[in-house]
Amino acid sequence: MGRKAKNHGVELHGKSFRYRARTMEDGAKRVSAYKRWPFIDGPEGKKLKPNDPLRKENAYRNAVAFALADQKARLSPQWANHTQDPEGTLLEWLLRYQVEALELRAYRSEDMQAHLGRIHAQIDRKGKEPLPDDLTPIFELTFHVQPRAATSIEHDKSQIRTLIRMARKDREINEILHSHISSLGKAHFQTILARWSNGKAKPKTKRRLINTFSSAYNHHSQHYDMEQAKPWTGMVILDDGTKAKARAIPKAQLDKLEAELKRLHPVTRAAIEFLRWTGARRSEAAFLRWENIQWPELANSAPTAHFERTKAARGVYKARFVYLEEECVCVLARLVKPTDENGELIEYVAGEFDPRTFDWPKSGWVFPSPQNPQLQISGQTIYQAFVRSVEHAGIPHASPHHLRHTKATQLTAMVPQAMAQEMLGHDDAASFAIYRHLAEEAGYMVRDKKGQLVSADMLKSKEELTAAIKNLPKEERAAMLAELLAD
Repeated sequence: MGRKAKNHGVELHGKSFRYRARTMEDGAKRVSAYKRWPFIDGPEGKKLKPNDPLRKENAYRNAVAFALADQKARLSPQWANHTQDPEGTLLEWLLRYQVEALELRAYRSEDMQAHLGRIHAQIDRKGKEPLPDDLTPIFELTFHVQPRAATSIEHDKSQIRTLIRMARKDREINEILHSHISSLGKAHFQTILARWSNGKAKPKTKRRLINTFSSAYNHHSQHYDMEQAKPWTGMVILDDGTKAKARAIPKAQLDKLEAELKRLHPVTRAAIEFLRWTGARRSEAAFLRWENIQWPELANSAPTAHFERTKAARGVYKARFVYLEEECVCVLARLVKPTDENGELIEYVAGEFDPRTFDWPKSGWVFPSPQNPQLQISGQTIYQAFVRSVEHAGIPHASPHHLRHTKATQLTAMVPQAMAQEMLGHDDAASFAIYRHLAEEAGYMVRDKKGQLVSADMLKSKEELTAAIKNLPKEERAAMLAELLAD
């Protein structure tokens, strides 16, 4: 059907057309919600009467008619008196995103203009006075947006304020900020990136700045039908070759995080716990189907999850599988059947639950989208839920990929390195060796009396066994030693 901007805001979504309808309540509160027009596609749709609203072409026509009427209504004085669009400079464009999308509040048009005037005055004076405070809220918005982690919100707001401070010292940045968004091109944003942090910004920082621009663009595109193309699309940011240091999450922090995960949607929680127990990537979990999980027939065999296209070298994909530990199997069972016939939560206990007697699904997404079960969960949903849970748990910032680092660290303490590499899909032995040192830092491996790194659990078991043997009578110890030597 083409791009949304060319279809008056109507877009194809599954087997329906949808439009983001905006109305007014009590003359002040703005509401944003989707209105949908379902249709029947394929041979069944062709059997419908020509005027049936469920025919695809009729559903689209009705959606466009509603969109045109809604857009005409939004041009009325009643709407404009409360939320008149700013002039359209990059500065105003970013401030609108900050107030509406990051702070989820609205403002009066005259308040915004006065606020912009104060910022312009501060930039022109180029003094040391602090920038003006944020706008005073007049009411909260109800845009249907997923709340972001507080750290991400503060980061975007900080970047916007940094741009304003740069404009006080740099005439070219000042001119870019005060240029209309439609007149800006790729070269203008390359100038901003080149001047960021006095030209010393790392590639990762530059990418996050581009993400801030993209988030602002998405907000304006969704709520104000902006048709401006992204000028920064295709910009190449060269990497400096440095990689972030791998980090394993200690067990004590994982225990605190586990309590926060219980607040999440069951599917999102299960997806994150699956990453924890398997060391899989977000994309691998998101695209996993029940057809790709093989359940064992023998009691001592472990189930396996098969990933068909996983990342290897750049531009190369390969298939691999991982063993599902008992804890991971319990996570999947809780996802399939969380309650019994009486509505009571079922407690699946590792070591006691037998997956061979469970009625597992035969097909479909293992982790369907909480909003639309027909689709798989998105990696962004997993990421945002995990980051928020980490923040609420009060532990250092971590991303879902740190669960992969943690699993790799644990495996180095449990199995030979070659086997661990195969399970996680690592090709470079030298790179994987860093997890052995992380295991010691995180407490998964410790040094014995000879200074050798050994598994902390194995050493603990050995110490407990040694203590138990020492408590036995001398005759029983001698008999046990003789029996072991005989074997």
